[in-house]
Amino acid sequence: GTMGCDIHMIVQRKQTLYNGDFYWSTELPPAWWPRDAWDTERIAEYSGKLPDARAARTLAYCLGQWYSDRNYNLFGVLADVRNSIGWPSIAPNRGLPDGFDADEINGPYLGDHSFTWMTLAEVLAYDWKGTSVTSERDGLASAHRCCREWCDVTLPALVRQAAEWGVSHEDVRLVMGFDS
Repeated sequence: GTMGCDIHMIVQRKQTLYNGDFYWSTELPPAWWPRDAWDTERIAEYSGKLPDARAARTLAYCLGQWYSDRNYNLFGVLADVRNSIGWPSIAPNRGLPDGFDADEINGPYLGDHSFTWMTLAEVLAYDWKGTSVTSERDGLASAHRCCREWCDVTLPALVRQAAEWGVSHEDVRLVMGFDS
């Protein structure tokens, strides 16, 4: 069979300076960030192994994850990755954003292909409930139904995070890549 494909996503917010210049800062998820059972178990496991250095690195990686599920429907919608079913995509193959320097931001791992980015506003503007495709397995299915955890848990949490930062949805950027 083929190798699985995973998403690697960071979240950035636009920071405006007093002179009107701006930059994008890479942020870590807040303490309240919703995590699935697998992430929660790994965080507990590696927390229990501290101060072991390898455990600390793995724990830091887990705590830095904004989204880690393997959902090919979602990958298709966001980035046209593993999109055999034909979802209309939000931001296929945009590459990394202008001025983006992975080294400068301490190089979070972004995978090795299909780099792209989008604003939270673009993701929210997608018609998750009204966009449907037909597959052999599921018949006619909406993007919302095929990406339920993303739509019902992750997106509302990103909206809450933008509000806590005091920035517009245009000023929150998701940068991602994939590995396989």
